[in-house]
Amino acid sequence: MSKRFKVTLAVVAAVGLLVVSLGGVVFAAGPAAPNDYCNQAVCQLLDITPDELYSLRLEGKSLVEIAAARGVSEDALVEAIMEVKRAFIQEQVEAGIITQELAELRLQHMLEMTYQAVNRTSVGPVGGSPGGAGNGWGECGDGTGPGGMHRWGKNAH
Repeated sequence: MSKRFKVTLAVVAAVGLLVVSLGGVVFAAGPAAPNDYCNQAVCQLLDITPDELYSLRLEGKSLVEIAAARGVSEDALVEAIMEVKRAFIQEQVEAGIITQELAELRLQHMLEMTYQAVNRTSVGPVGGSPGGAGNGWGECGDGTGPGGMHRWGKNAH
């Protein structure tokens, strides 16, 4: 084989590998999750900035307590969050990703978990691992800190 052919083959292989790699990243990302939009809905409902909400959550206040101080009921808070989640699930049904039956099961579970979540006074991933296993986004901790994965806080989308 000539040197020119080898170089061309190497370039084509490298470009092909790059295209496959980038395609995998794009498809792996999938659609945006509802939690990316829940923070916006909560802040809008409570007429509060994400930074203010973050500070109140770090003080140990639950979303229900924060909402009550602003004249918003627990049910209204949960409804605002569920509205975002229902829209996301409906998009999945319409795209053929999940069935309507599965959508209904997921929404029921989401409703139960949302009621639990709005009453939490701790921040960070639910039920931090014993022994302080990390969440993949930094150093290990005891599961009680704000981390990078909490909802309705400074780093939420």
